[in-house]
Order: sequence, then structure tokens, then C-alpha cells
Amino acid sequence: MDLFLNIFGQPAIIIALVAFIGLVLQRAKLSKIITGTLLSFIGFVLIKTGGKILGGVLVMFSNMFTHAFGMHGVVPSNEAITALTMESLGASAAFILFFAMIINLLLARFTRFKSIYLSLHLILFMAFSYTAVLKGMGYDGVIIVASGAIIIGFYMAIFPTLLSRFSQKNYWP
Repeated sequence: MDLFLNIFGQPAIIIALVAFIGLVLQRAKLSKIITGTLLSFIGFVLIKTGGKILGGVLVMFSNMFTHAFGMHGVVPSNEAITALTMESLGASAAFILFFAMIINLLLARFTRFKSIYLSLHLILFMAFSYTAVLKGMGYDGVIIVASGAIIIGFYMAIFPTLLSRFSQKNYWP
């Protein structure tokens, strides 16, 4: 069981598994399944690496800004924060992403909310933010994953449907 948790507790592997399942459900060719799964894994690792670099640069920029203007603050960047917290929050956030996608698909299939949310990088940032807030409040992994998946899964299905009328061609004068 520890081996299973160690392997599937890695965010990049969970993201690759999400891509793999999606491609299999789409009945993609074997070459597309392999390519899509590997690219998802590699892309997630690159986000982590790039975010760490960006985080280091932003810390230096913040220090320069403080020295130059005598003002203290932070330079917000969700990519950098996500990358810097990936080790401690990554598994919970990736599981939220995985289960939220399943909830989104089920709602799209069985309710009037037919939208499939495809901007998963935004959902990933939401999952990391949600995980960070609830961990900071002292909640454990199961509560975080279950509540996060439900809230974000419903968001993924409901809001695009509700907001789609505002993007209609004839809505704006």
C-alpha cells in the first residue's frame, strides 16, 4: 500500500493518469495515448521546474523593490506559488483535479449543465489554493480532497453553462 501511495501520490503521475484515462475514454489511437500521457507528465514537471525558477526571480525582484522604494510586499504569481508548494500540497491538489473532472463529466452527462471545463491549468491553481487554505486551517487530506473535488467539480460544470449566454454572438450590442 505504501508503494501505491508513493507512486500515485506524485502530482505529475496523477495528471498523467488523468490524461491517460481521458484519451482511453476517447478511444484514441495507442500512439496518441502514449504521447498524450507522456506529454502531460513532462508538462507538469516543466511547470514545477519553471515555477521554481520564476519564484526565485520574483523573490529577488521583491527584494530589489523593497530596497529601492522602502516598501514591503509580495509579487503574486499563481504559477510560482503552485510550483513552490507542489511538494507539500501537490498530491491533494492533483487528486482534487482528478475527482473534480470526474464530477464535471458526470454532471455534464446527467444534468442540464453540459459544459466540460477544459482550462485545467486554472482548475489546478484553484485546487492548490483550496488545498493551501484548508491545510492552513488544520484539515486533513481526505476532507480537503472530497470537499475540493465536489466544489470545484460543480464549478466546472455549472459556471460555464451559466456564463455561456454572455459569450453569445448576439448578446453584446
